[in-house]
Amino acid sequence: KACASAKRVACCRKGTYYQRIDLQKIDLQNLRPQREKQALGIAHSLAAISSEGLRYAKTESEKECMRVFLPRFIESTIAKWYPHVRTDEGRQECAEILKGSGIHVEKLKFYPEAIISLAAYPARILSVLATIKSLIAQDITFKKIVLQLTESEFPNRILPEDILRLQEFGLEIHWREKRIPAPGEHGDDIIVTADGGVIYPADWLRRLMTAYLEHPDCLNALRAHKIHFRKLSPKPCSQWRLNYRGEEGAERFDLFPVGAEGVAYTRKLLHPDAFRSDLFTKLRPAGDDIWLWAMALKNGTRIRLIQPDSGDLARAGGSRDGENPLREQNLRGANNDRMLESLLREYPEIKRKLRMGRALQMLREAVYCHRRASKE
Repeated sequence: KACASAKRVACCRKGTYYQRIDLQKIDLQNLRPQREKQALGIAHSLAAISSEGLRYAKTESEKECMRVFLPRFIESTIAKWYPHVRTDEGRQECAEILKGSGIHVEKLKFYPEAIISLAAYPARILSVLATIKSLIAQDITFKKIVLQLTESEFPNRILPEDILRLQEFGLEIHWREKRIPAPGEHGDDIIVTADGGVIYPADWLRRLMTAYLEHPDCLNALRAHKIHFRKLSPKPCSQWRLNYRGEEGAERFDLFPVGAEGVAYTRKLLHPDAFRSDLFTKLRPAGDDIWLWAMALKNGTRIRLIQPDSGDLARAGGSRDGENPLREQNLRGANNDRMLESLLREYPEIKRKLRMGRALQMLREAVYCHRRASKE
């Protein structure tokens, strides 16, 4: 069983569909002690597998498979669970359990702790509660969850008591006069964007951090739109291919990352202009996604799509269609088209990058068609 499990973890993608979260079963008060208890139990199991695993391999091929895949399985499992052990006594106990089987925790690599950033507006403030609970219940640890709120939308800073209570579980509420791009205020930390109307699955953050560790020079996104062109110029946003699901892992300029589904940013991936509030206000009347995407392209950063067939995320209740006029305008394409036009005027090099991406895509398609024709 250990051999089969190790091989599956090492060789296969981490599941085609998301691990759904049942918010009714999340007990936030006991979540951390439960996770620590689980981690110690897993440490005992891994120690037993490490020392006794080869005994269950009957053939030489099974033994070879165990030697290759078992260390990867153990390392990936420890990387996921060990950070949940928060107390000094628990960490010491866990390290001693694993050290007895030759596993040295201090030599292992762990997932980086990211900052999860999301914003909310008054009509959706109730659905944010479910969103934040699902983020707290992620199966890897994070540094904090930042909820950005503008004082103009919440003039008296009055929020539901249930949301304020979540501050003891890693939530920080940042009040702003106006919204600013999330990566601009957190230094060199990894920023993962989220949306206040989504219930995120337990492995959502782990997928993004895994992709970031493997491709730190790309903008890794769980979902993206494909930009369509007319004579090497981008078409209006309403004519793009929404929720593009092809070419997993391809690094391209002609993809538009969807922030609500999850995008991992760092300052080095964006051009310095991304953090200039004067330009942000002048060129971006609404919508962080298009601004951050443009600054990534200006910096020469490619967009990478992670597991495009992973299914749809569940939506949280508490908001209804039409309650967000900004989203309504963006979906119709009016705001995004105006922003895109002003950005391309201000930064003509972005259009050149898009043309380069389109030309490379046309070349790839021509090579694919040629190979297919030659086989036939």
